Amino acid sequence: MTANLRAWAGEFHDVPWTEVEQQLRVMSLRHSDFQYLSDIVDSILLSGHDHRLAGQTSMHDLVVTTRPILKPPYEEVVVRAPGSLEPPPAGSVMIDCLSDTGHSDRIIAPVGEAVPLFWRCVAAVFDISPTAHRE
Repeated sequence: MTANLRAWAGEFHDVPWTEVEQQLRVMSLRHSDFQYLSDIVDSILLSGHDHRLAGQTSMHDLVVTTRPILKPPYEEVVVRAPGSLEPPPAGSVMIDCLSDTGHSDRIIAPVGEAVPLFWRCVAAVFDISPTAHRE
């Protein structure tokens, strides 16, 4: 199966990070294989860049873009959830870096690498690093 790795052209619903965190926390408490999604959201909140990054969930996938949210298509980093329409292999995290320029990429790694892999993608797509000077 070939993945459709294009930037999202629909409306982006910027959900407060506290709501995203709560939703994914509930899922990870029910299903431990969702824990890496909660870990990623925790790292966003701890990074101090939650005001620069916008988030939403879609079929439990974590979808991230930058603020301010302009007109579509949006460049996004999408962390696929175990219950996704395109789930990662068992024990793995799958992250799609989506761009409207055609330079999209899908990365699959062991679930233990989810947080650093997420930030590597965010740095590549949005030029935001968790350790950069916080504004």
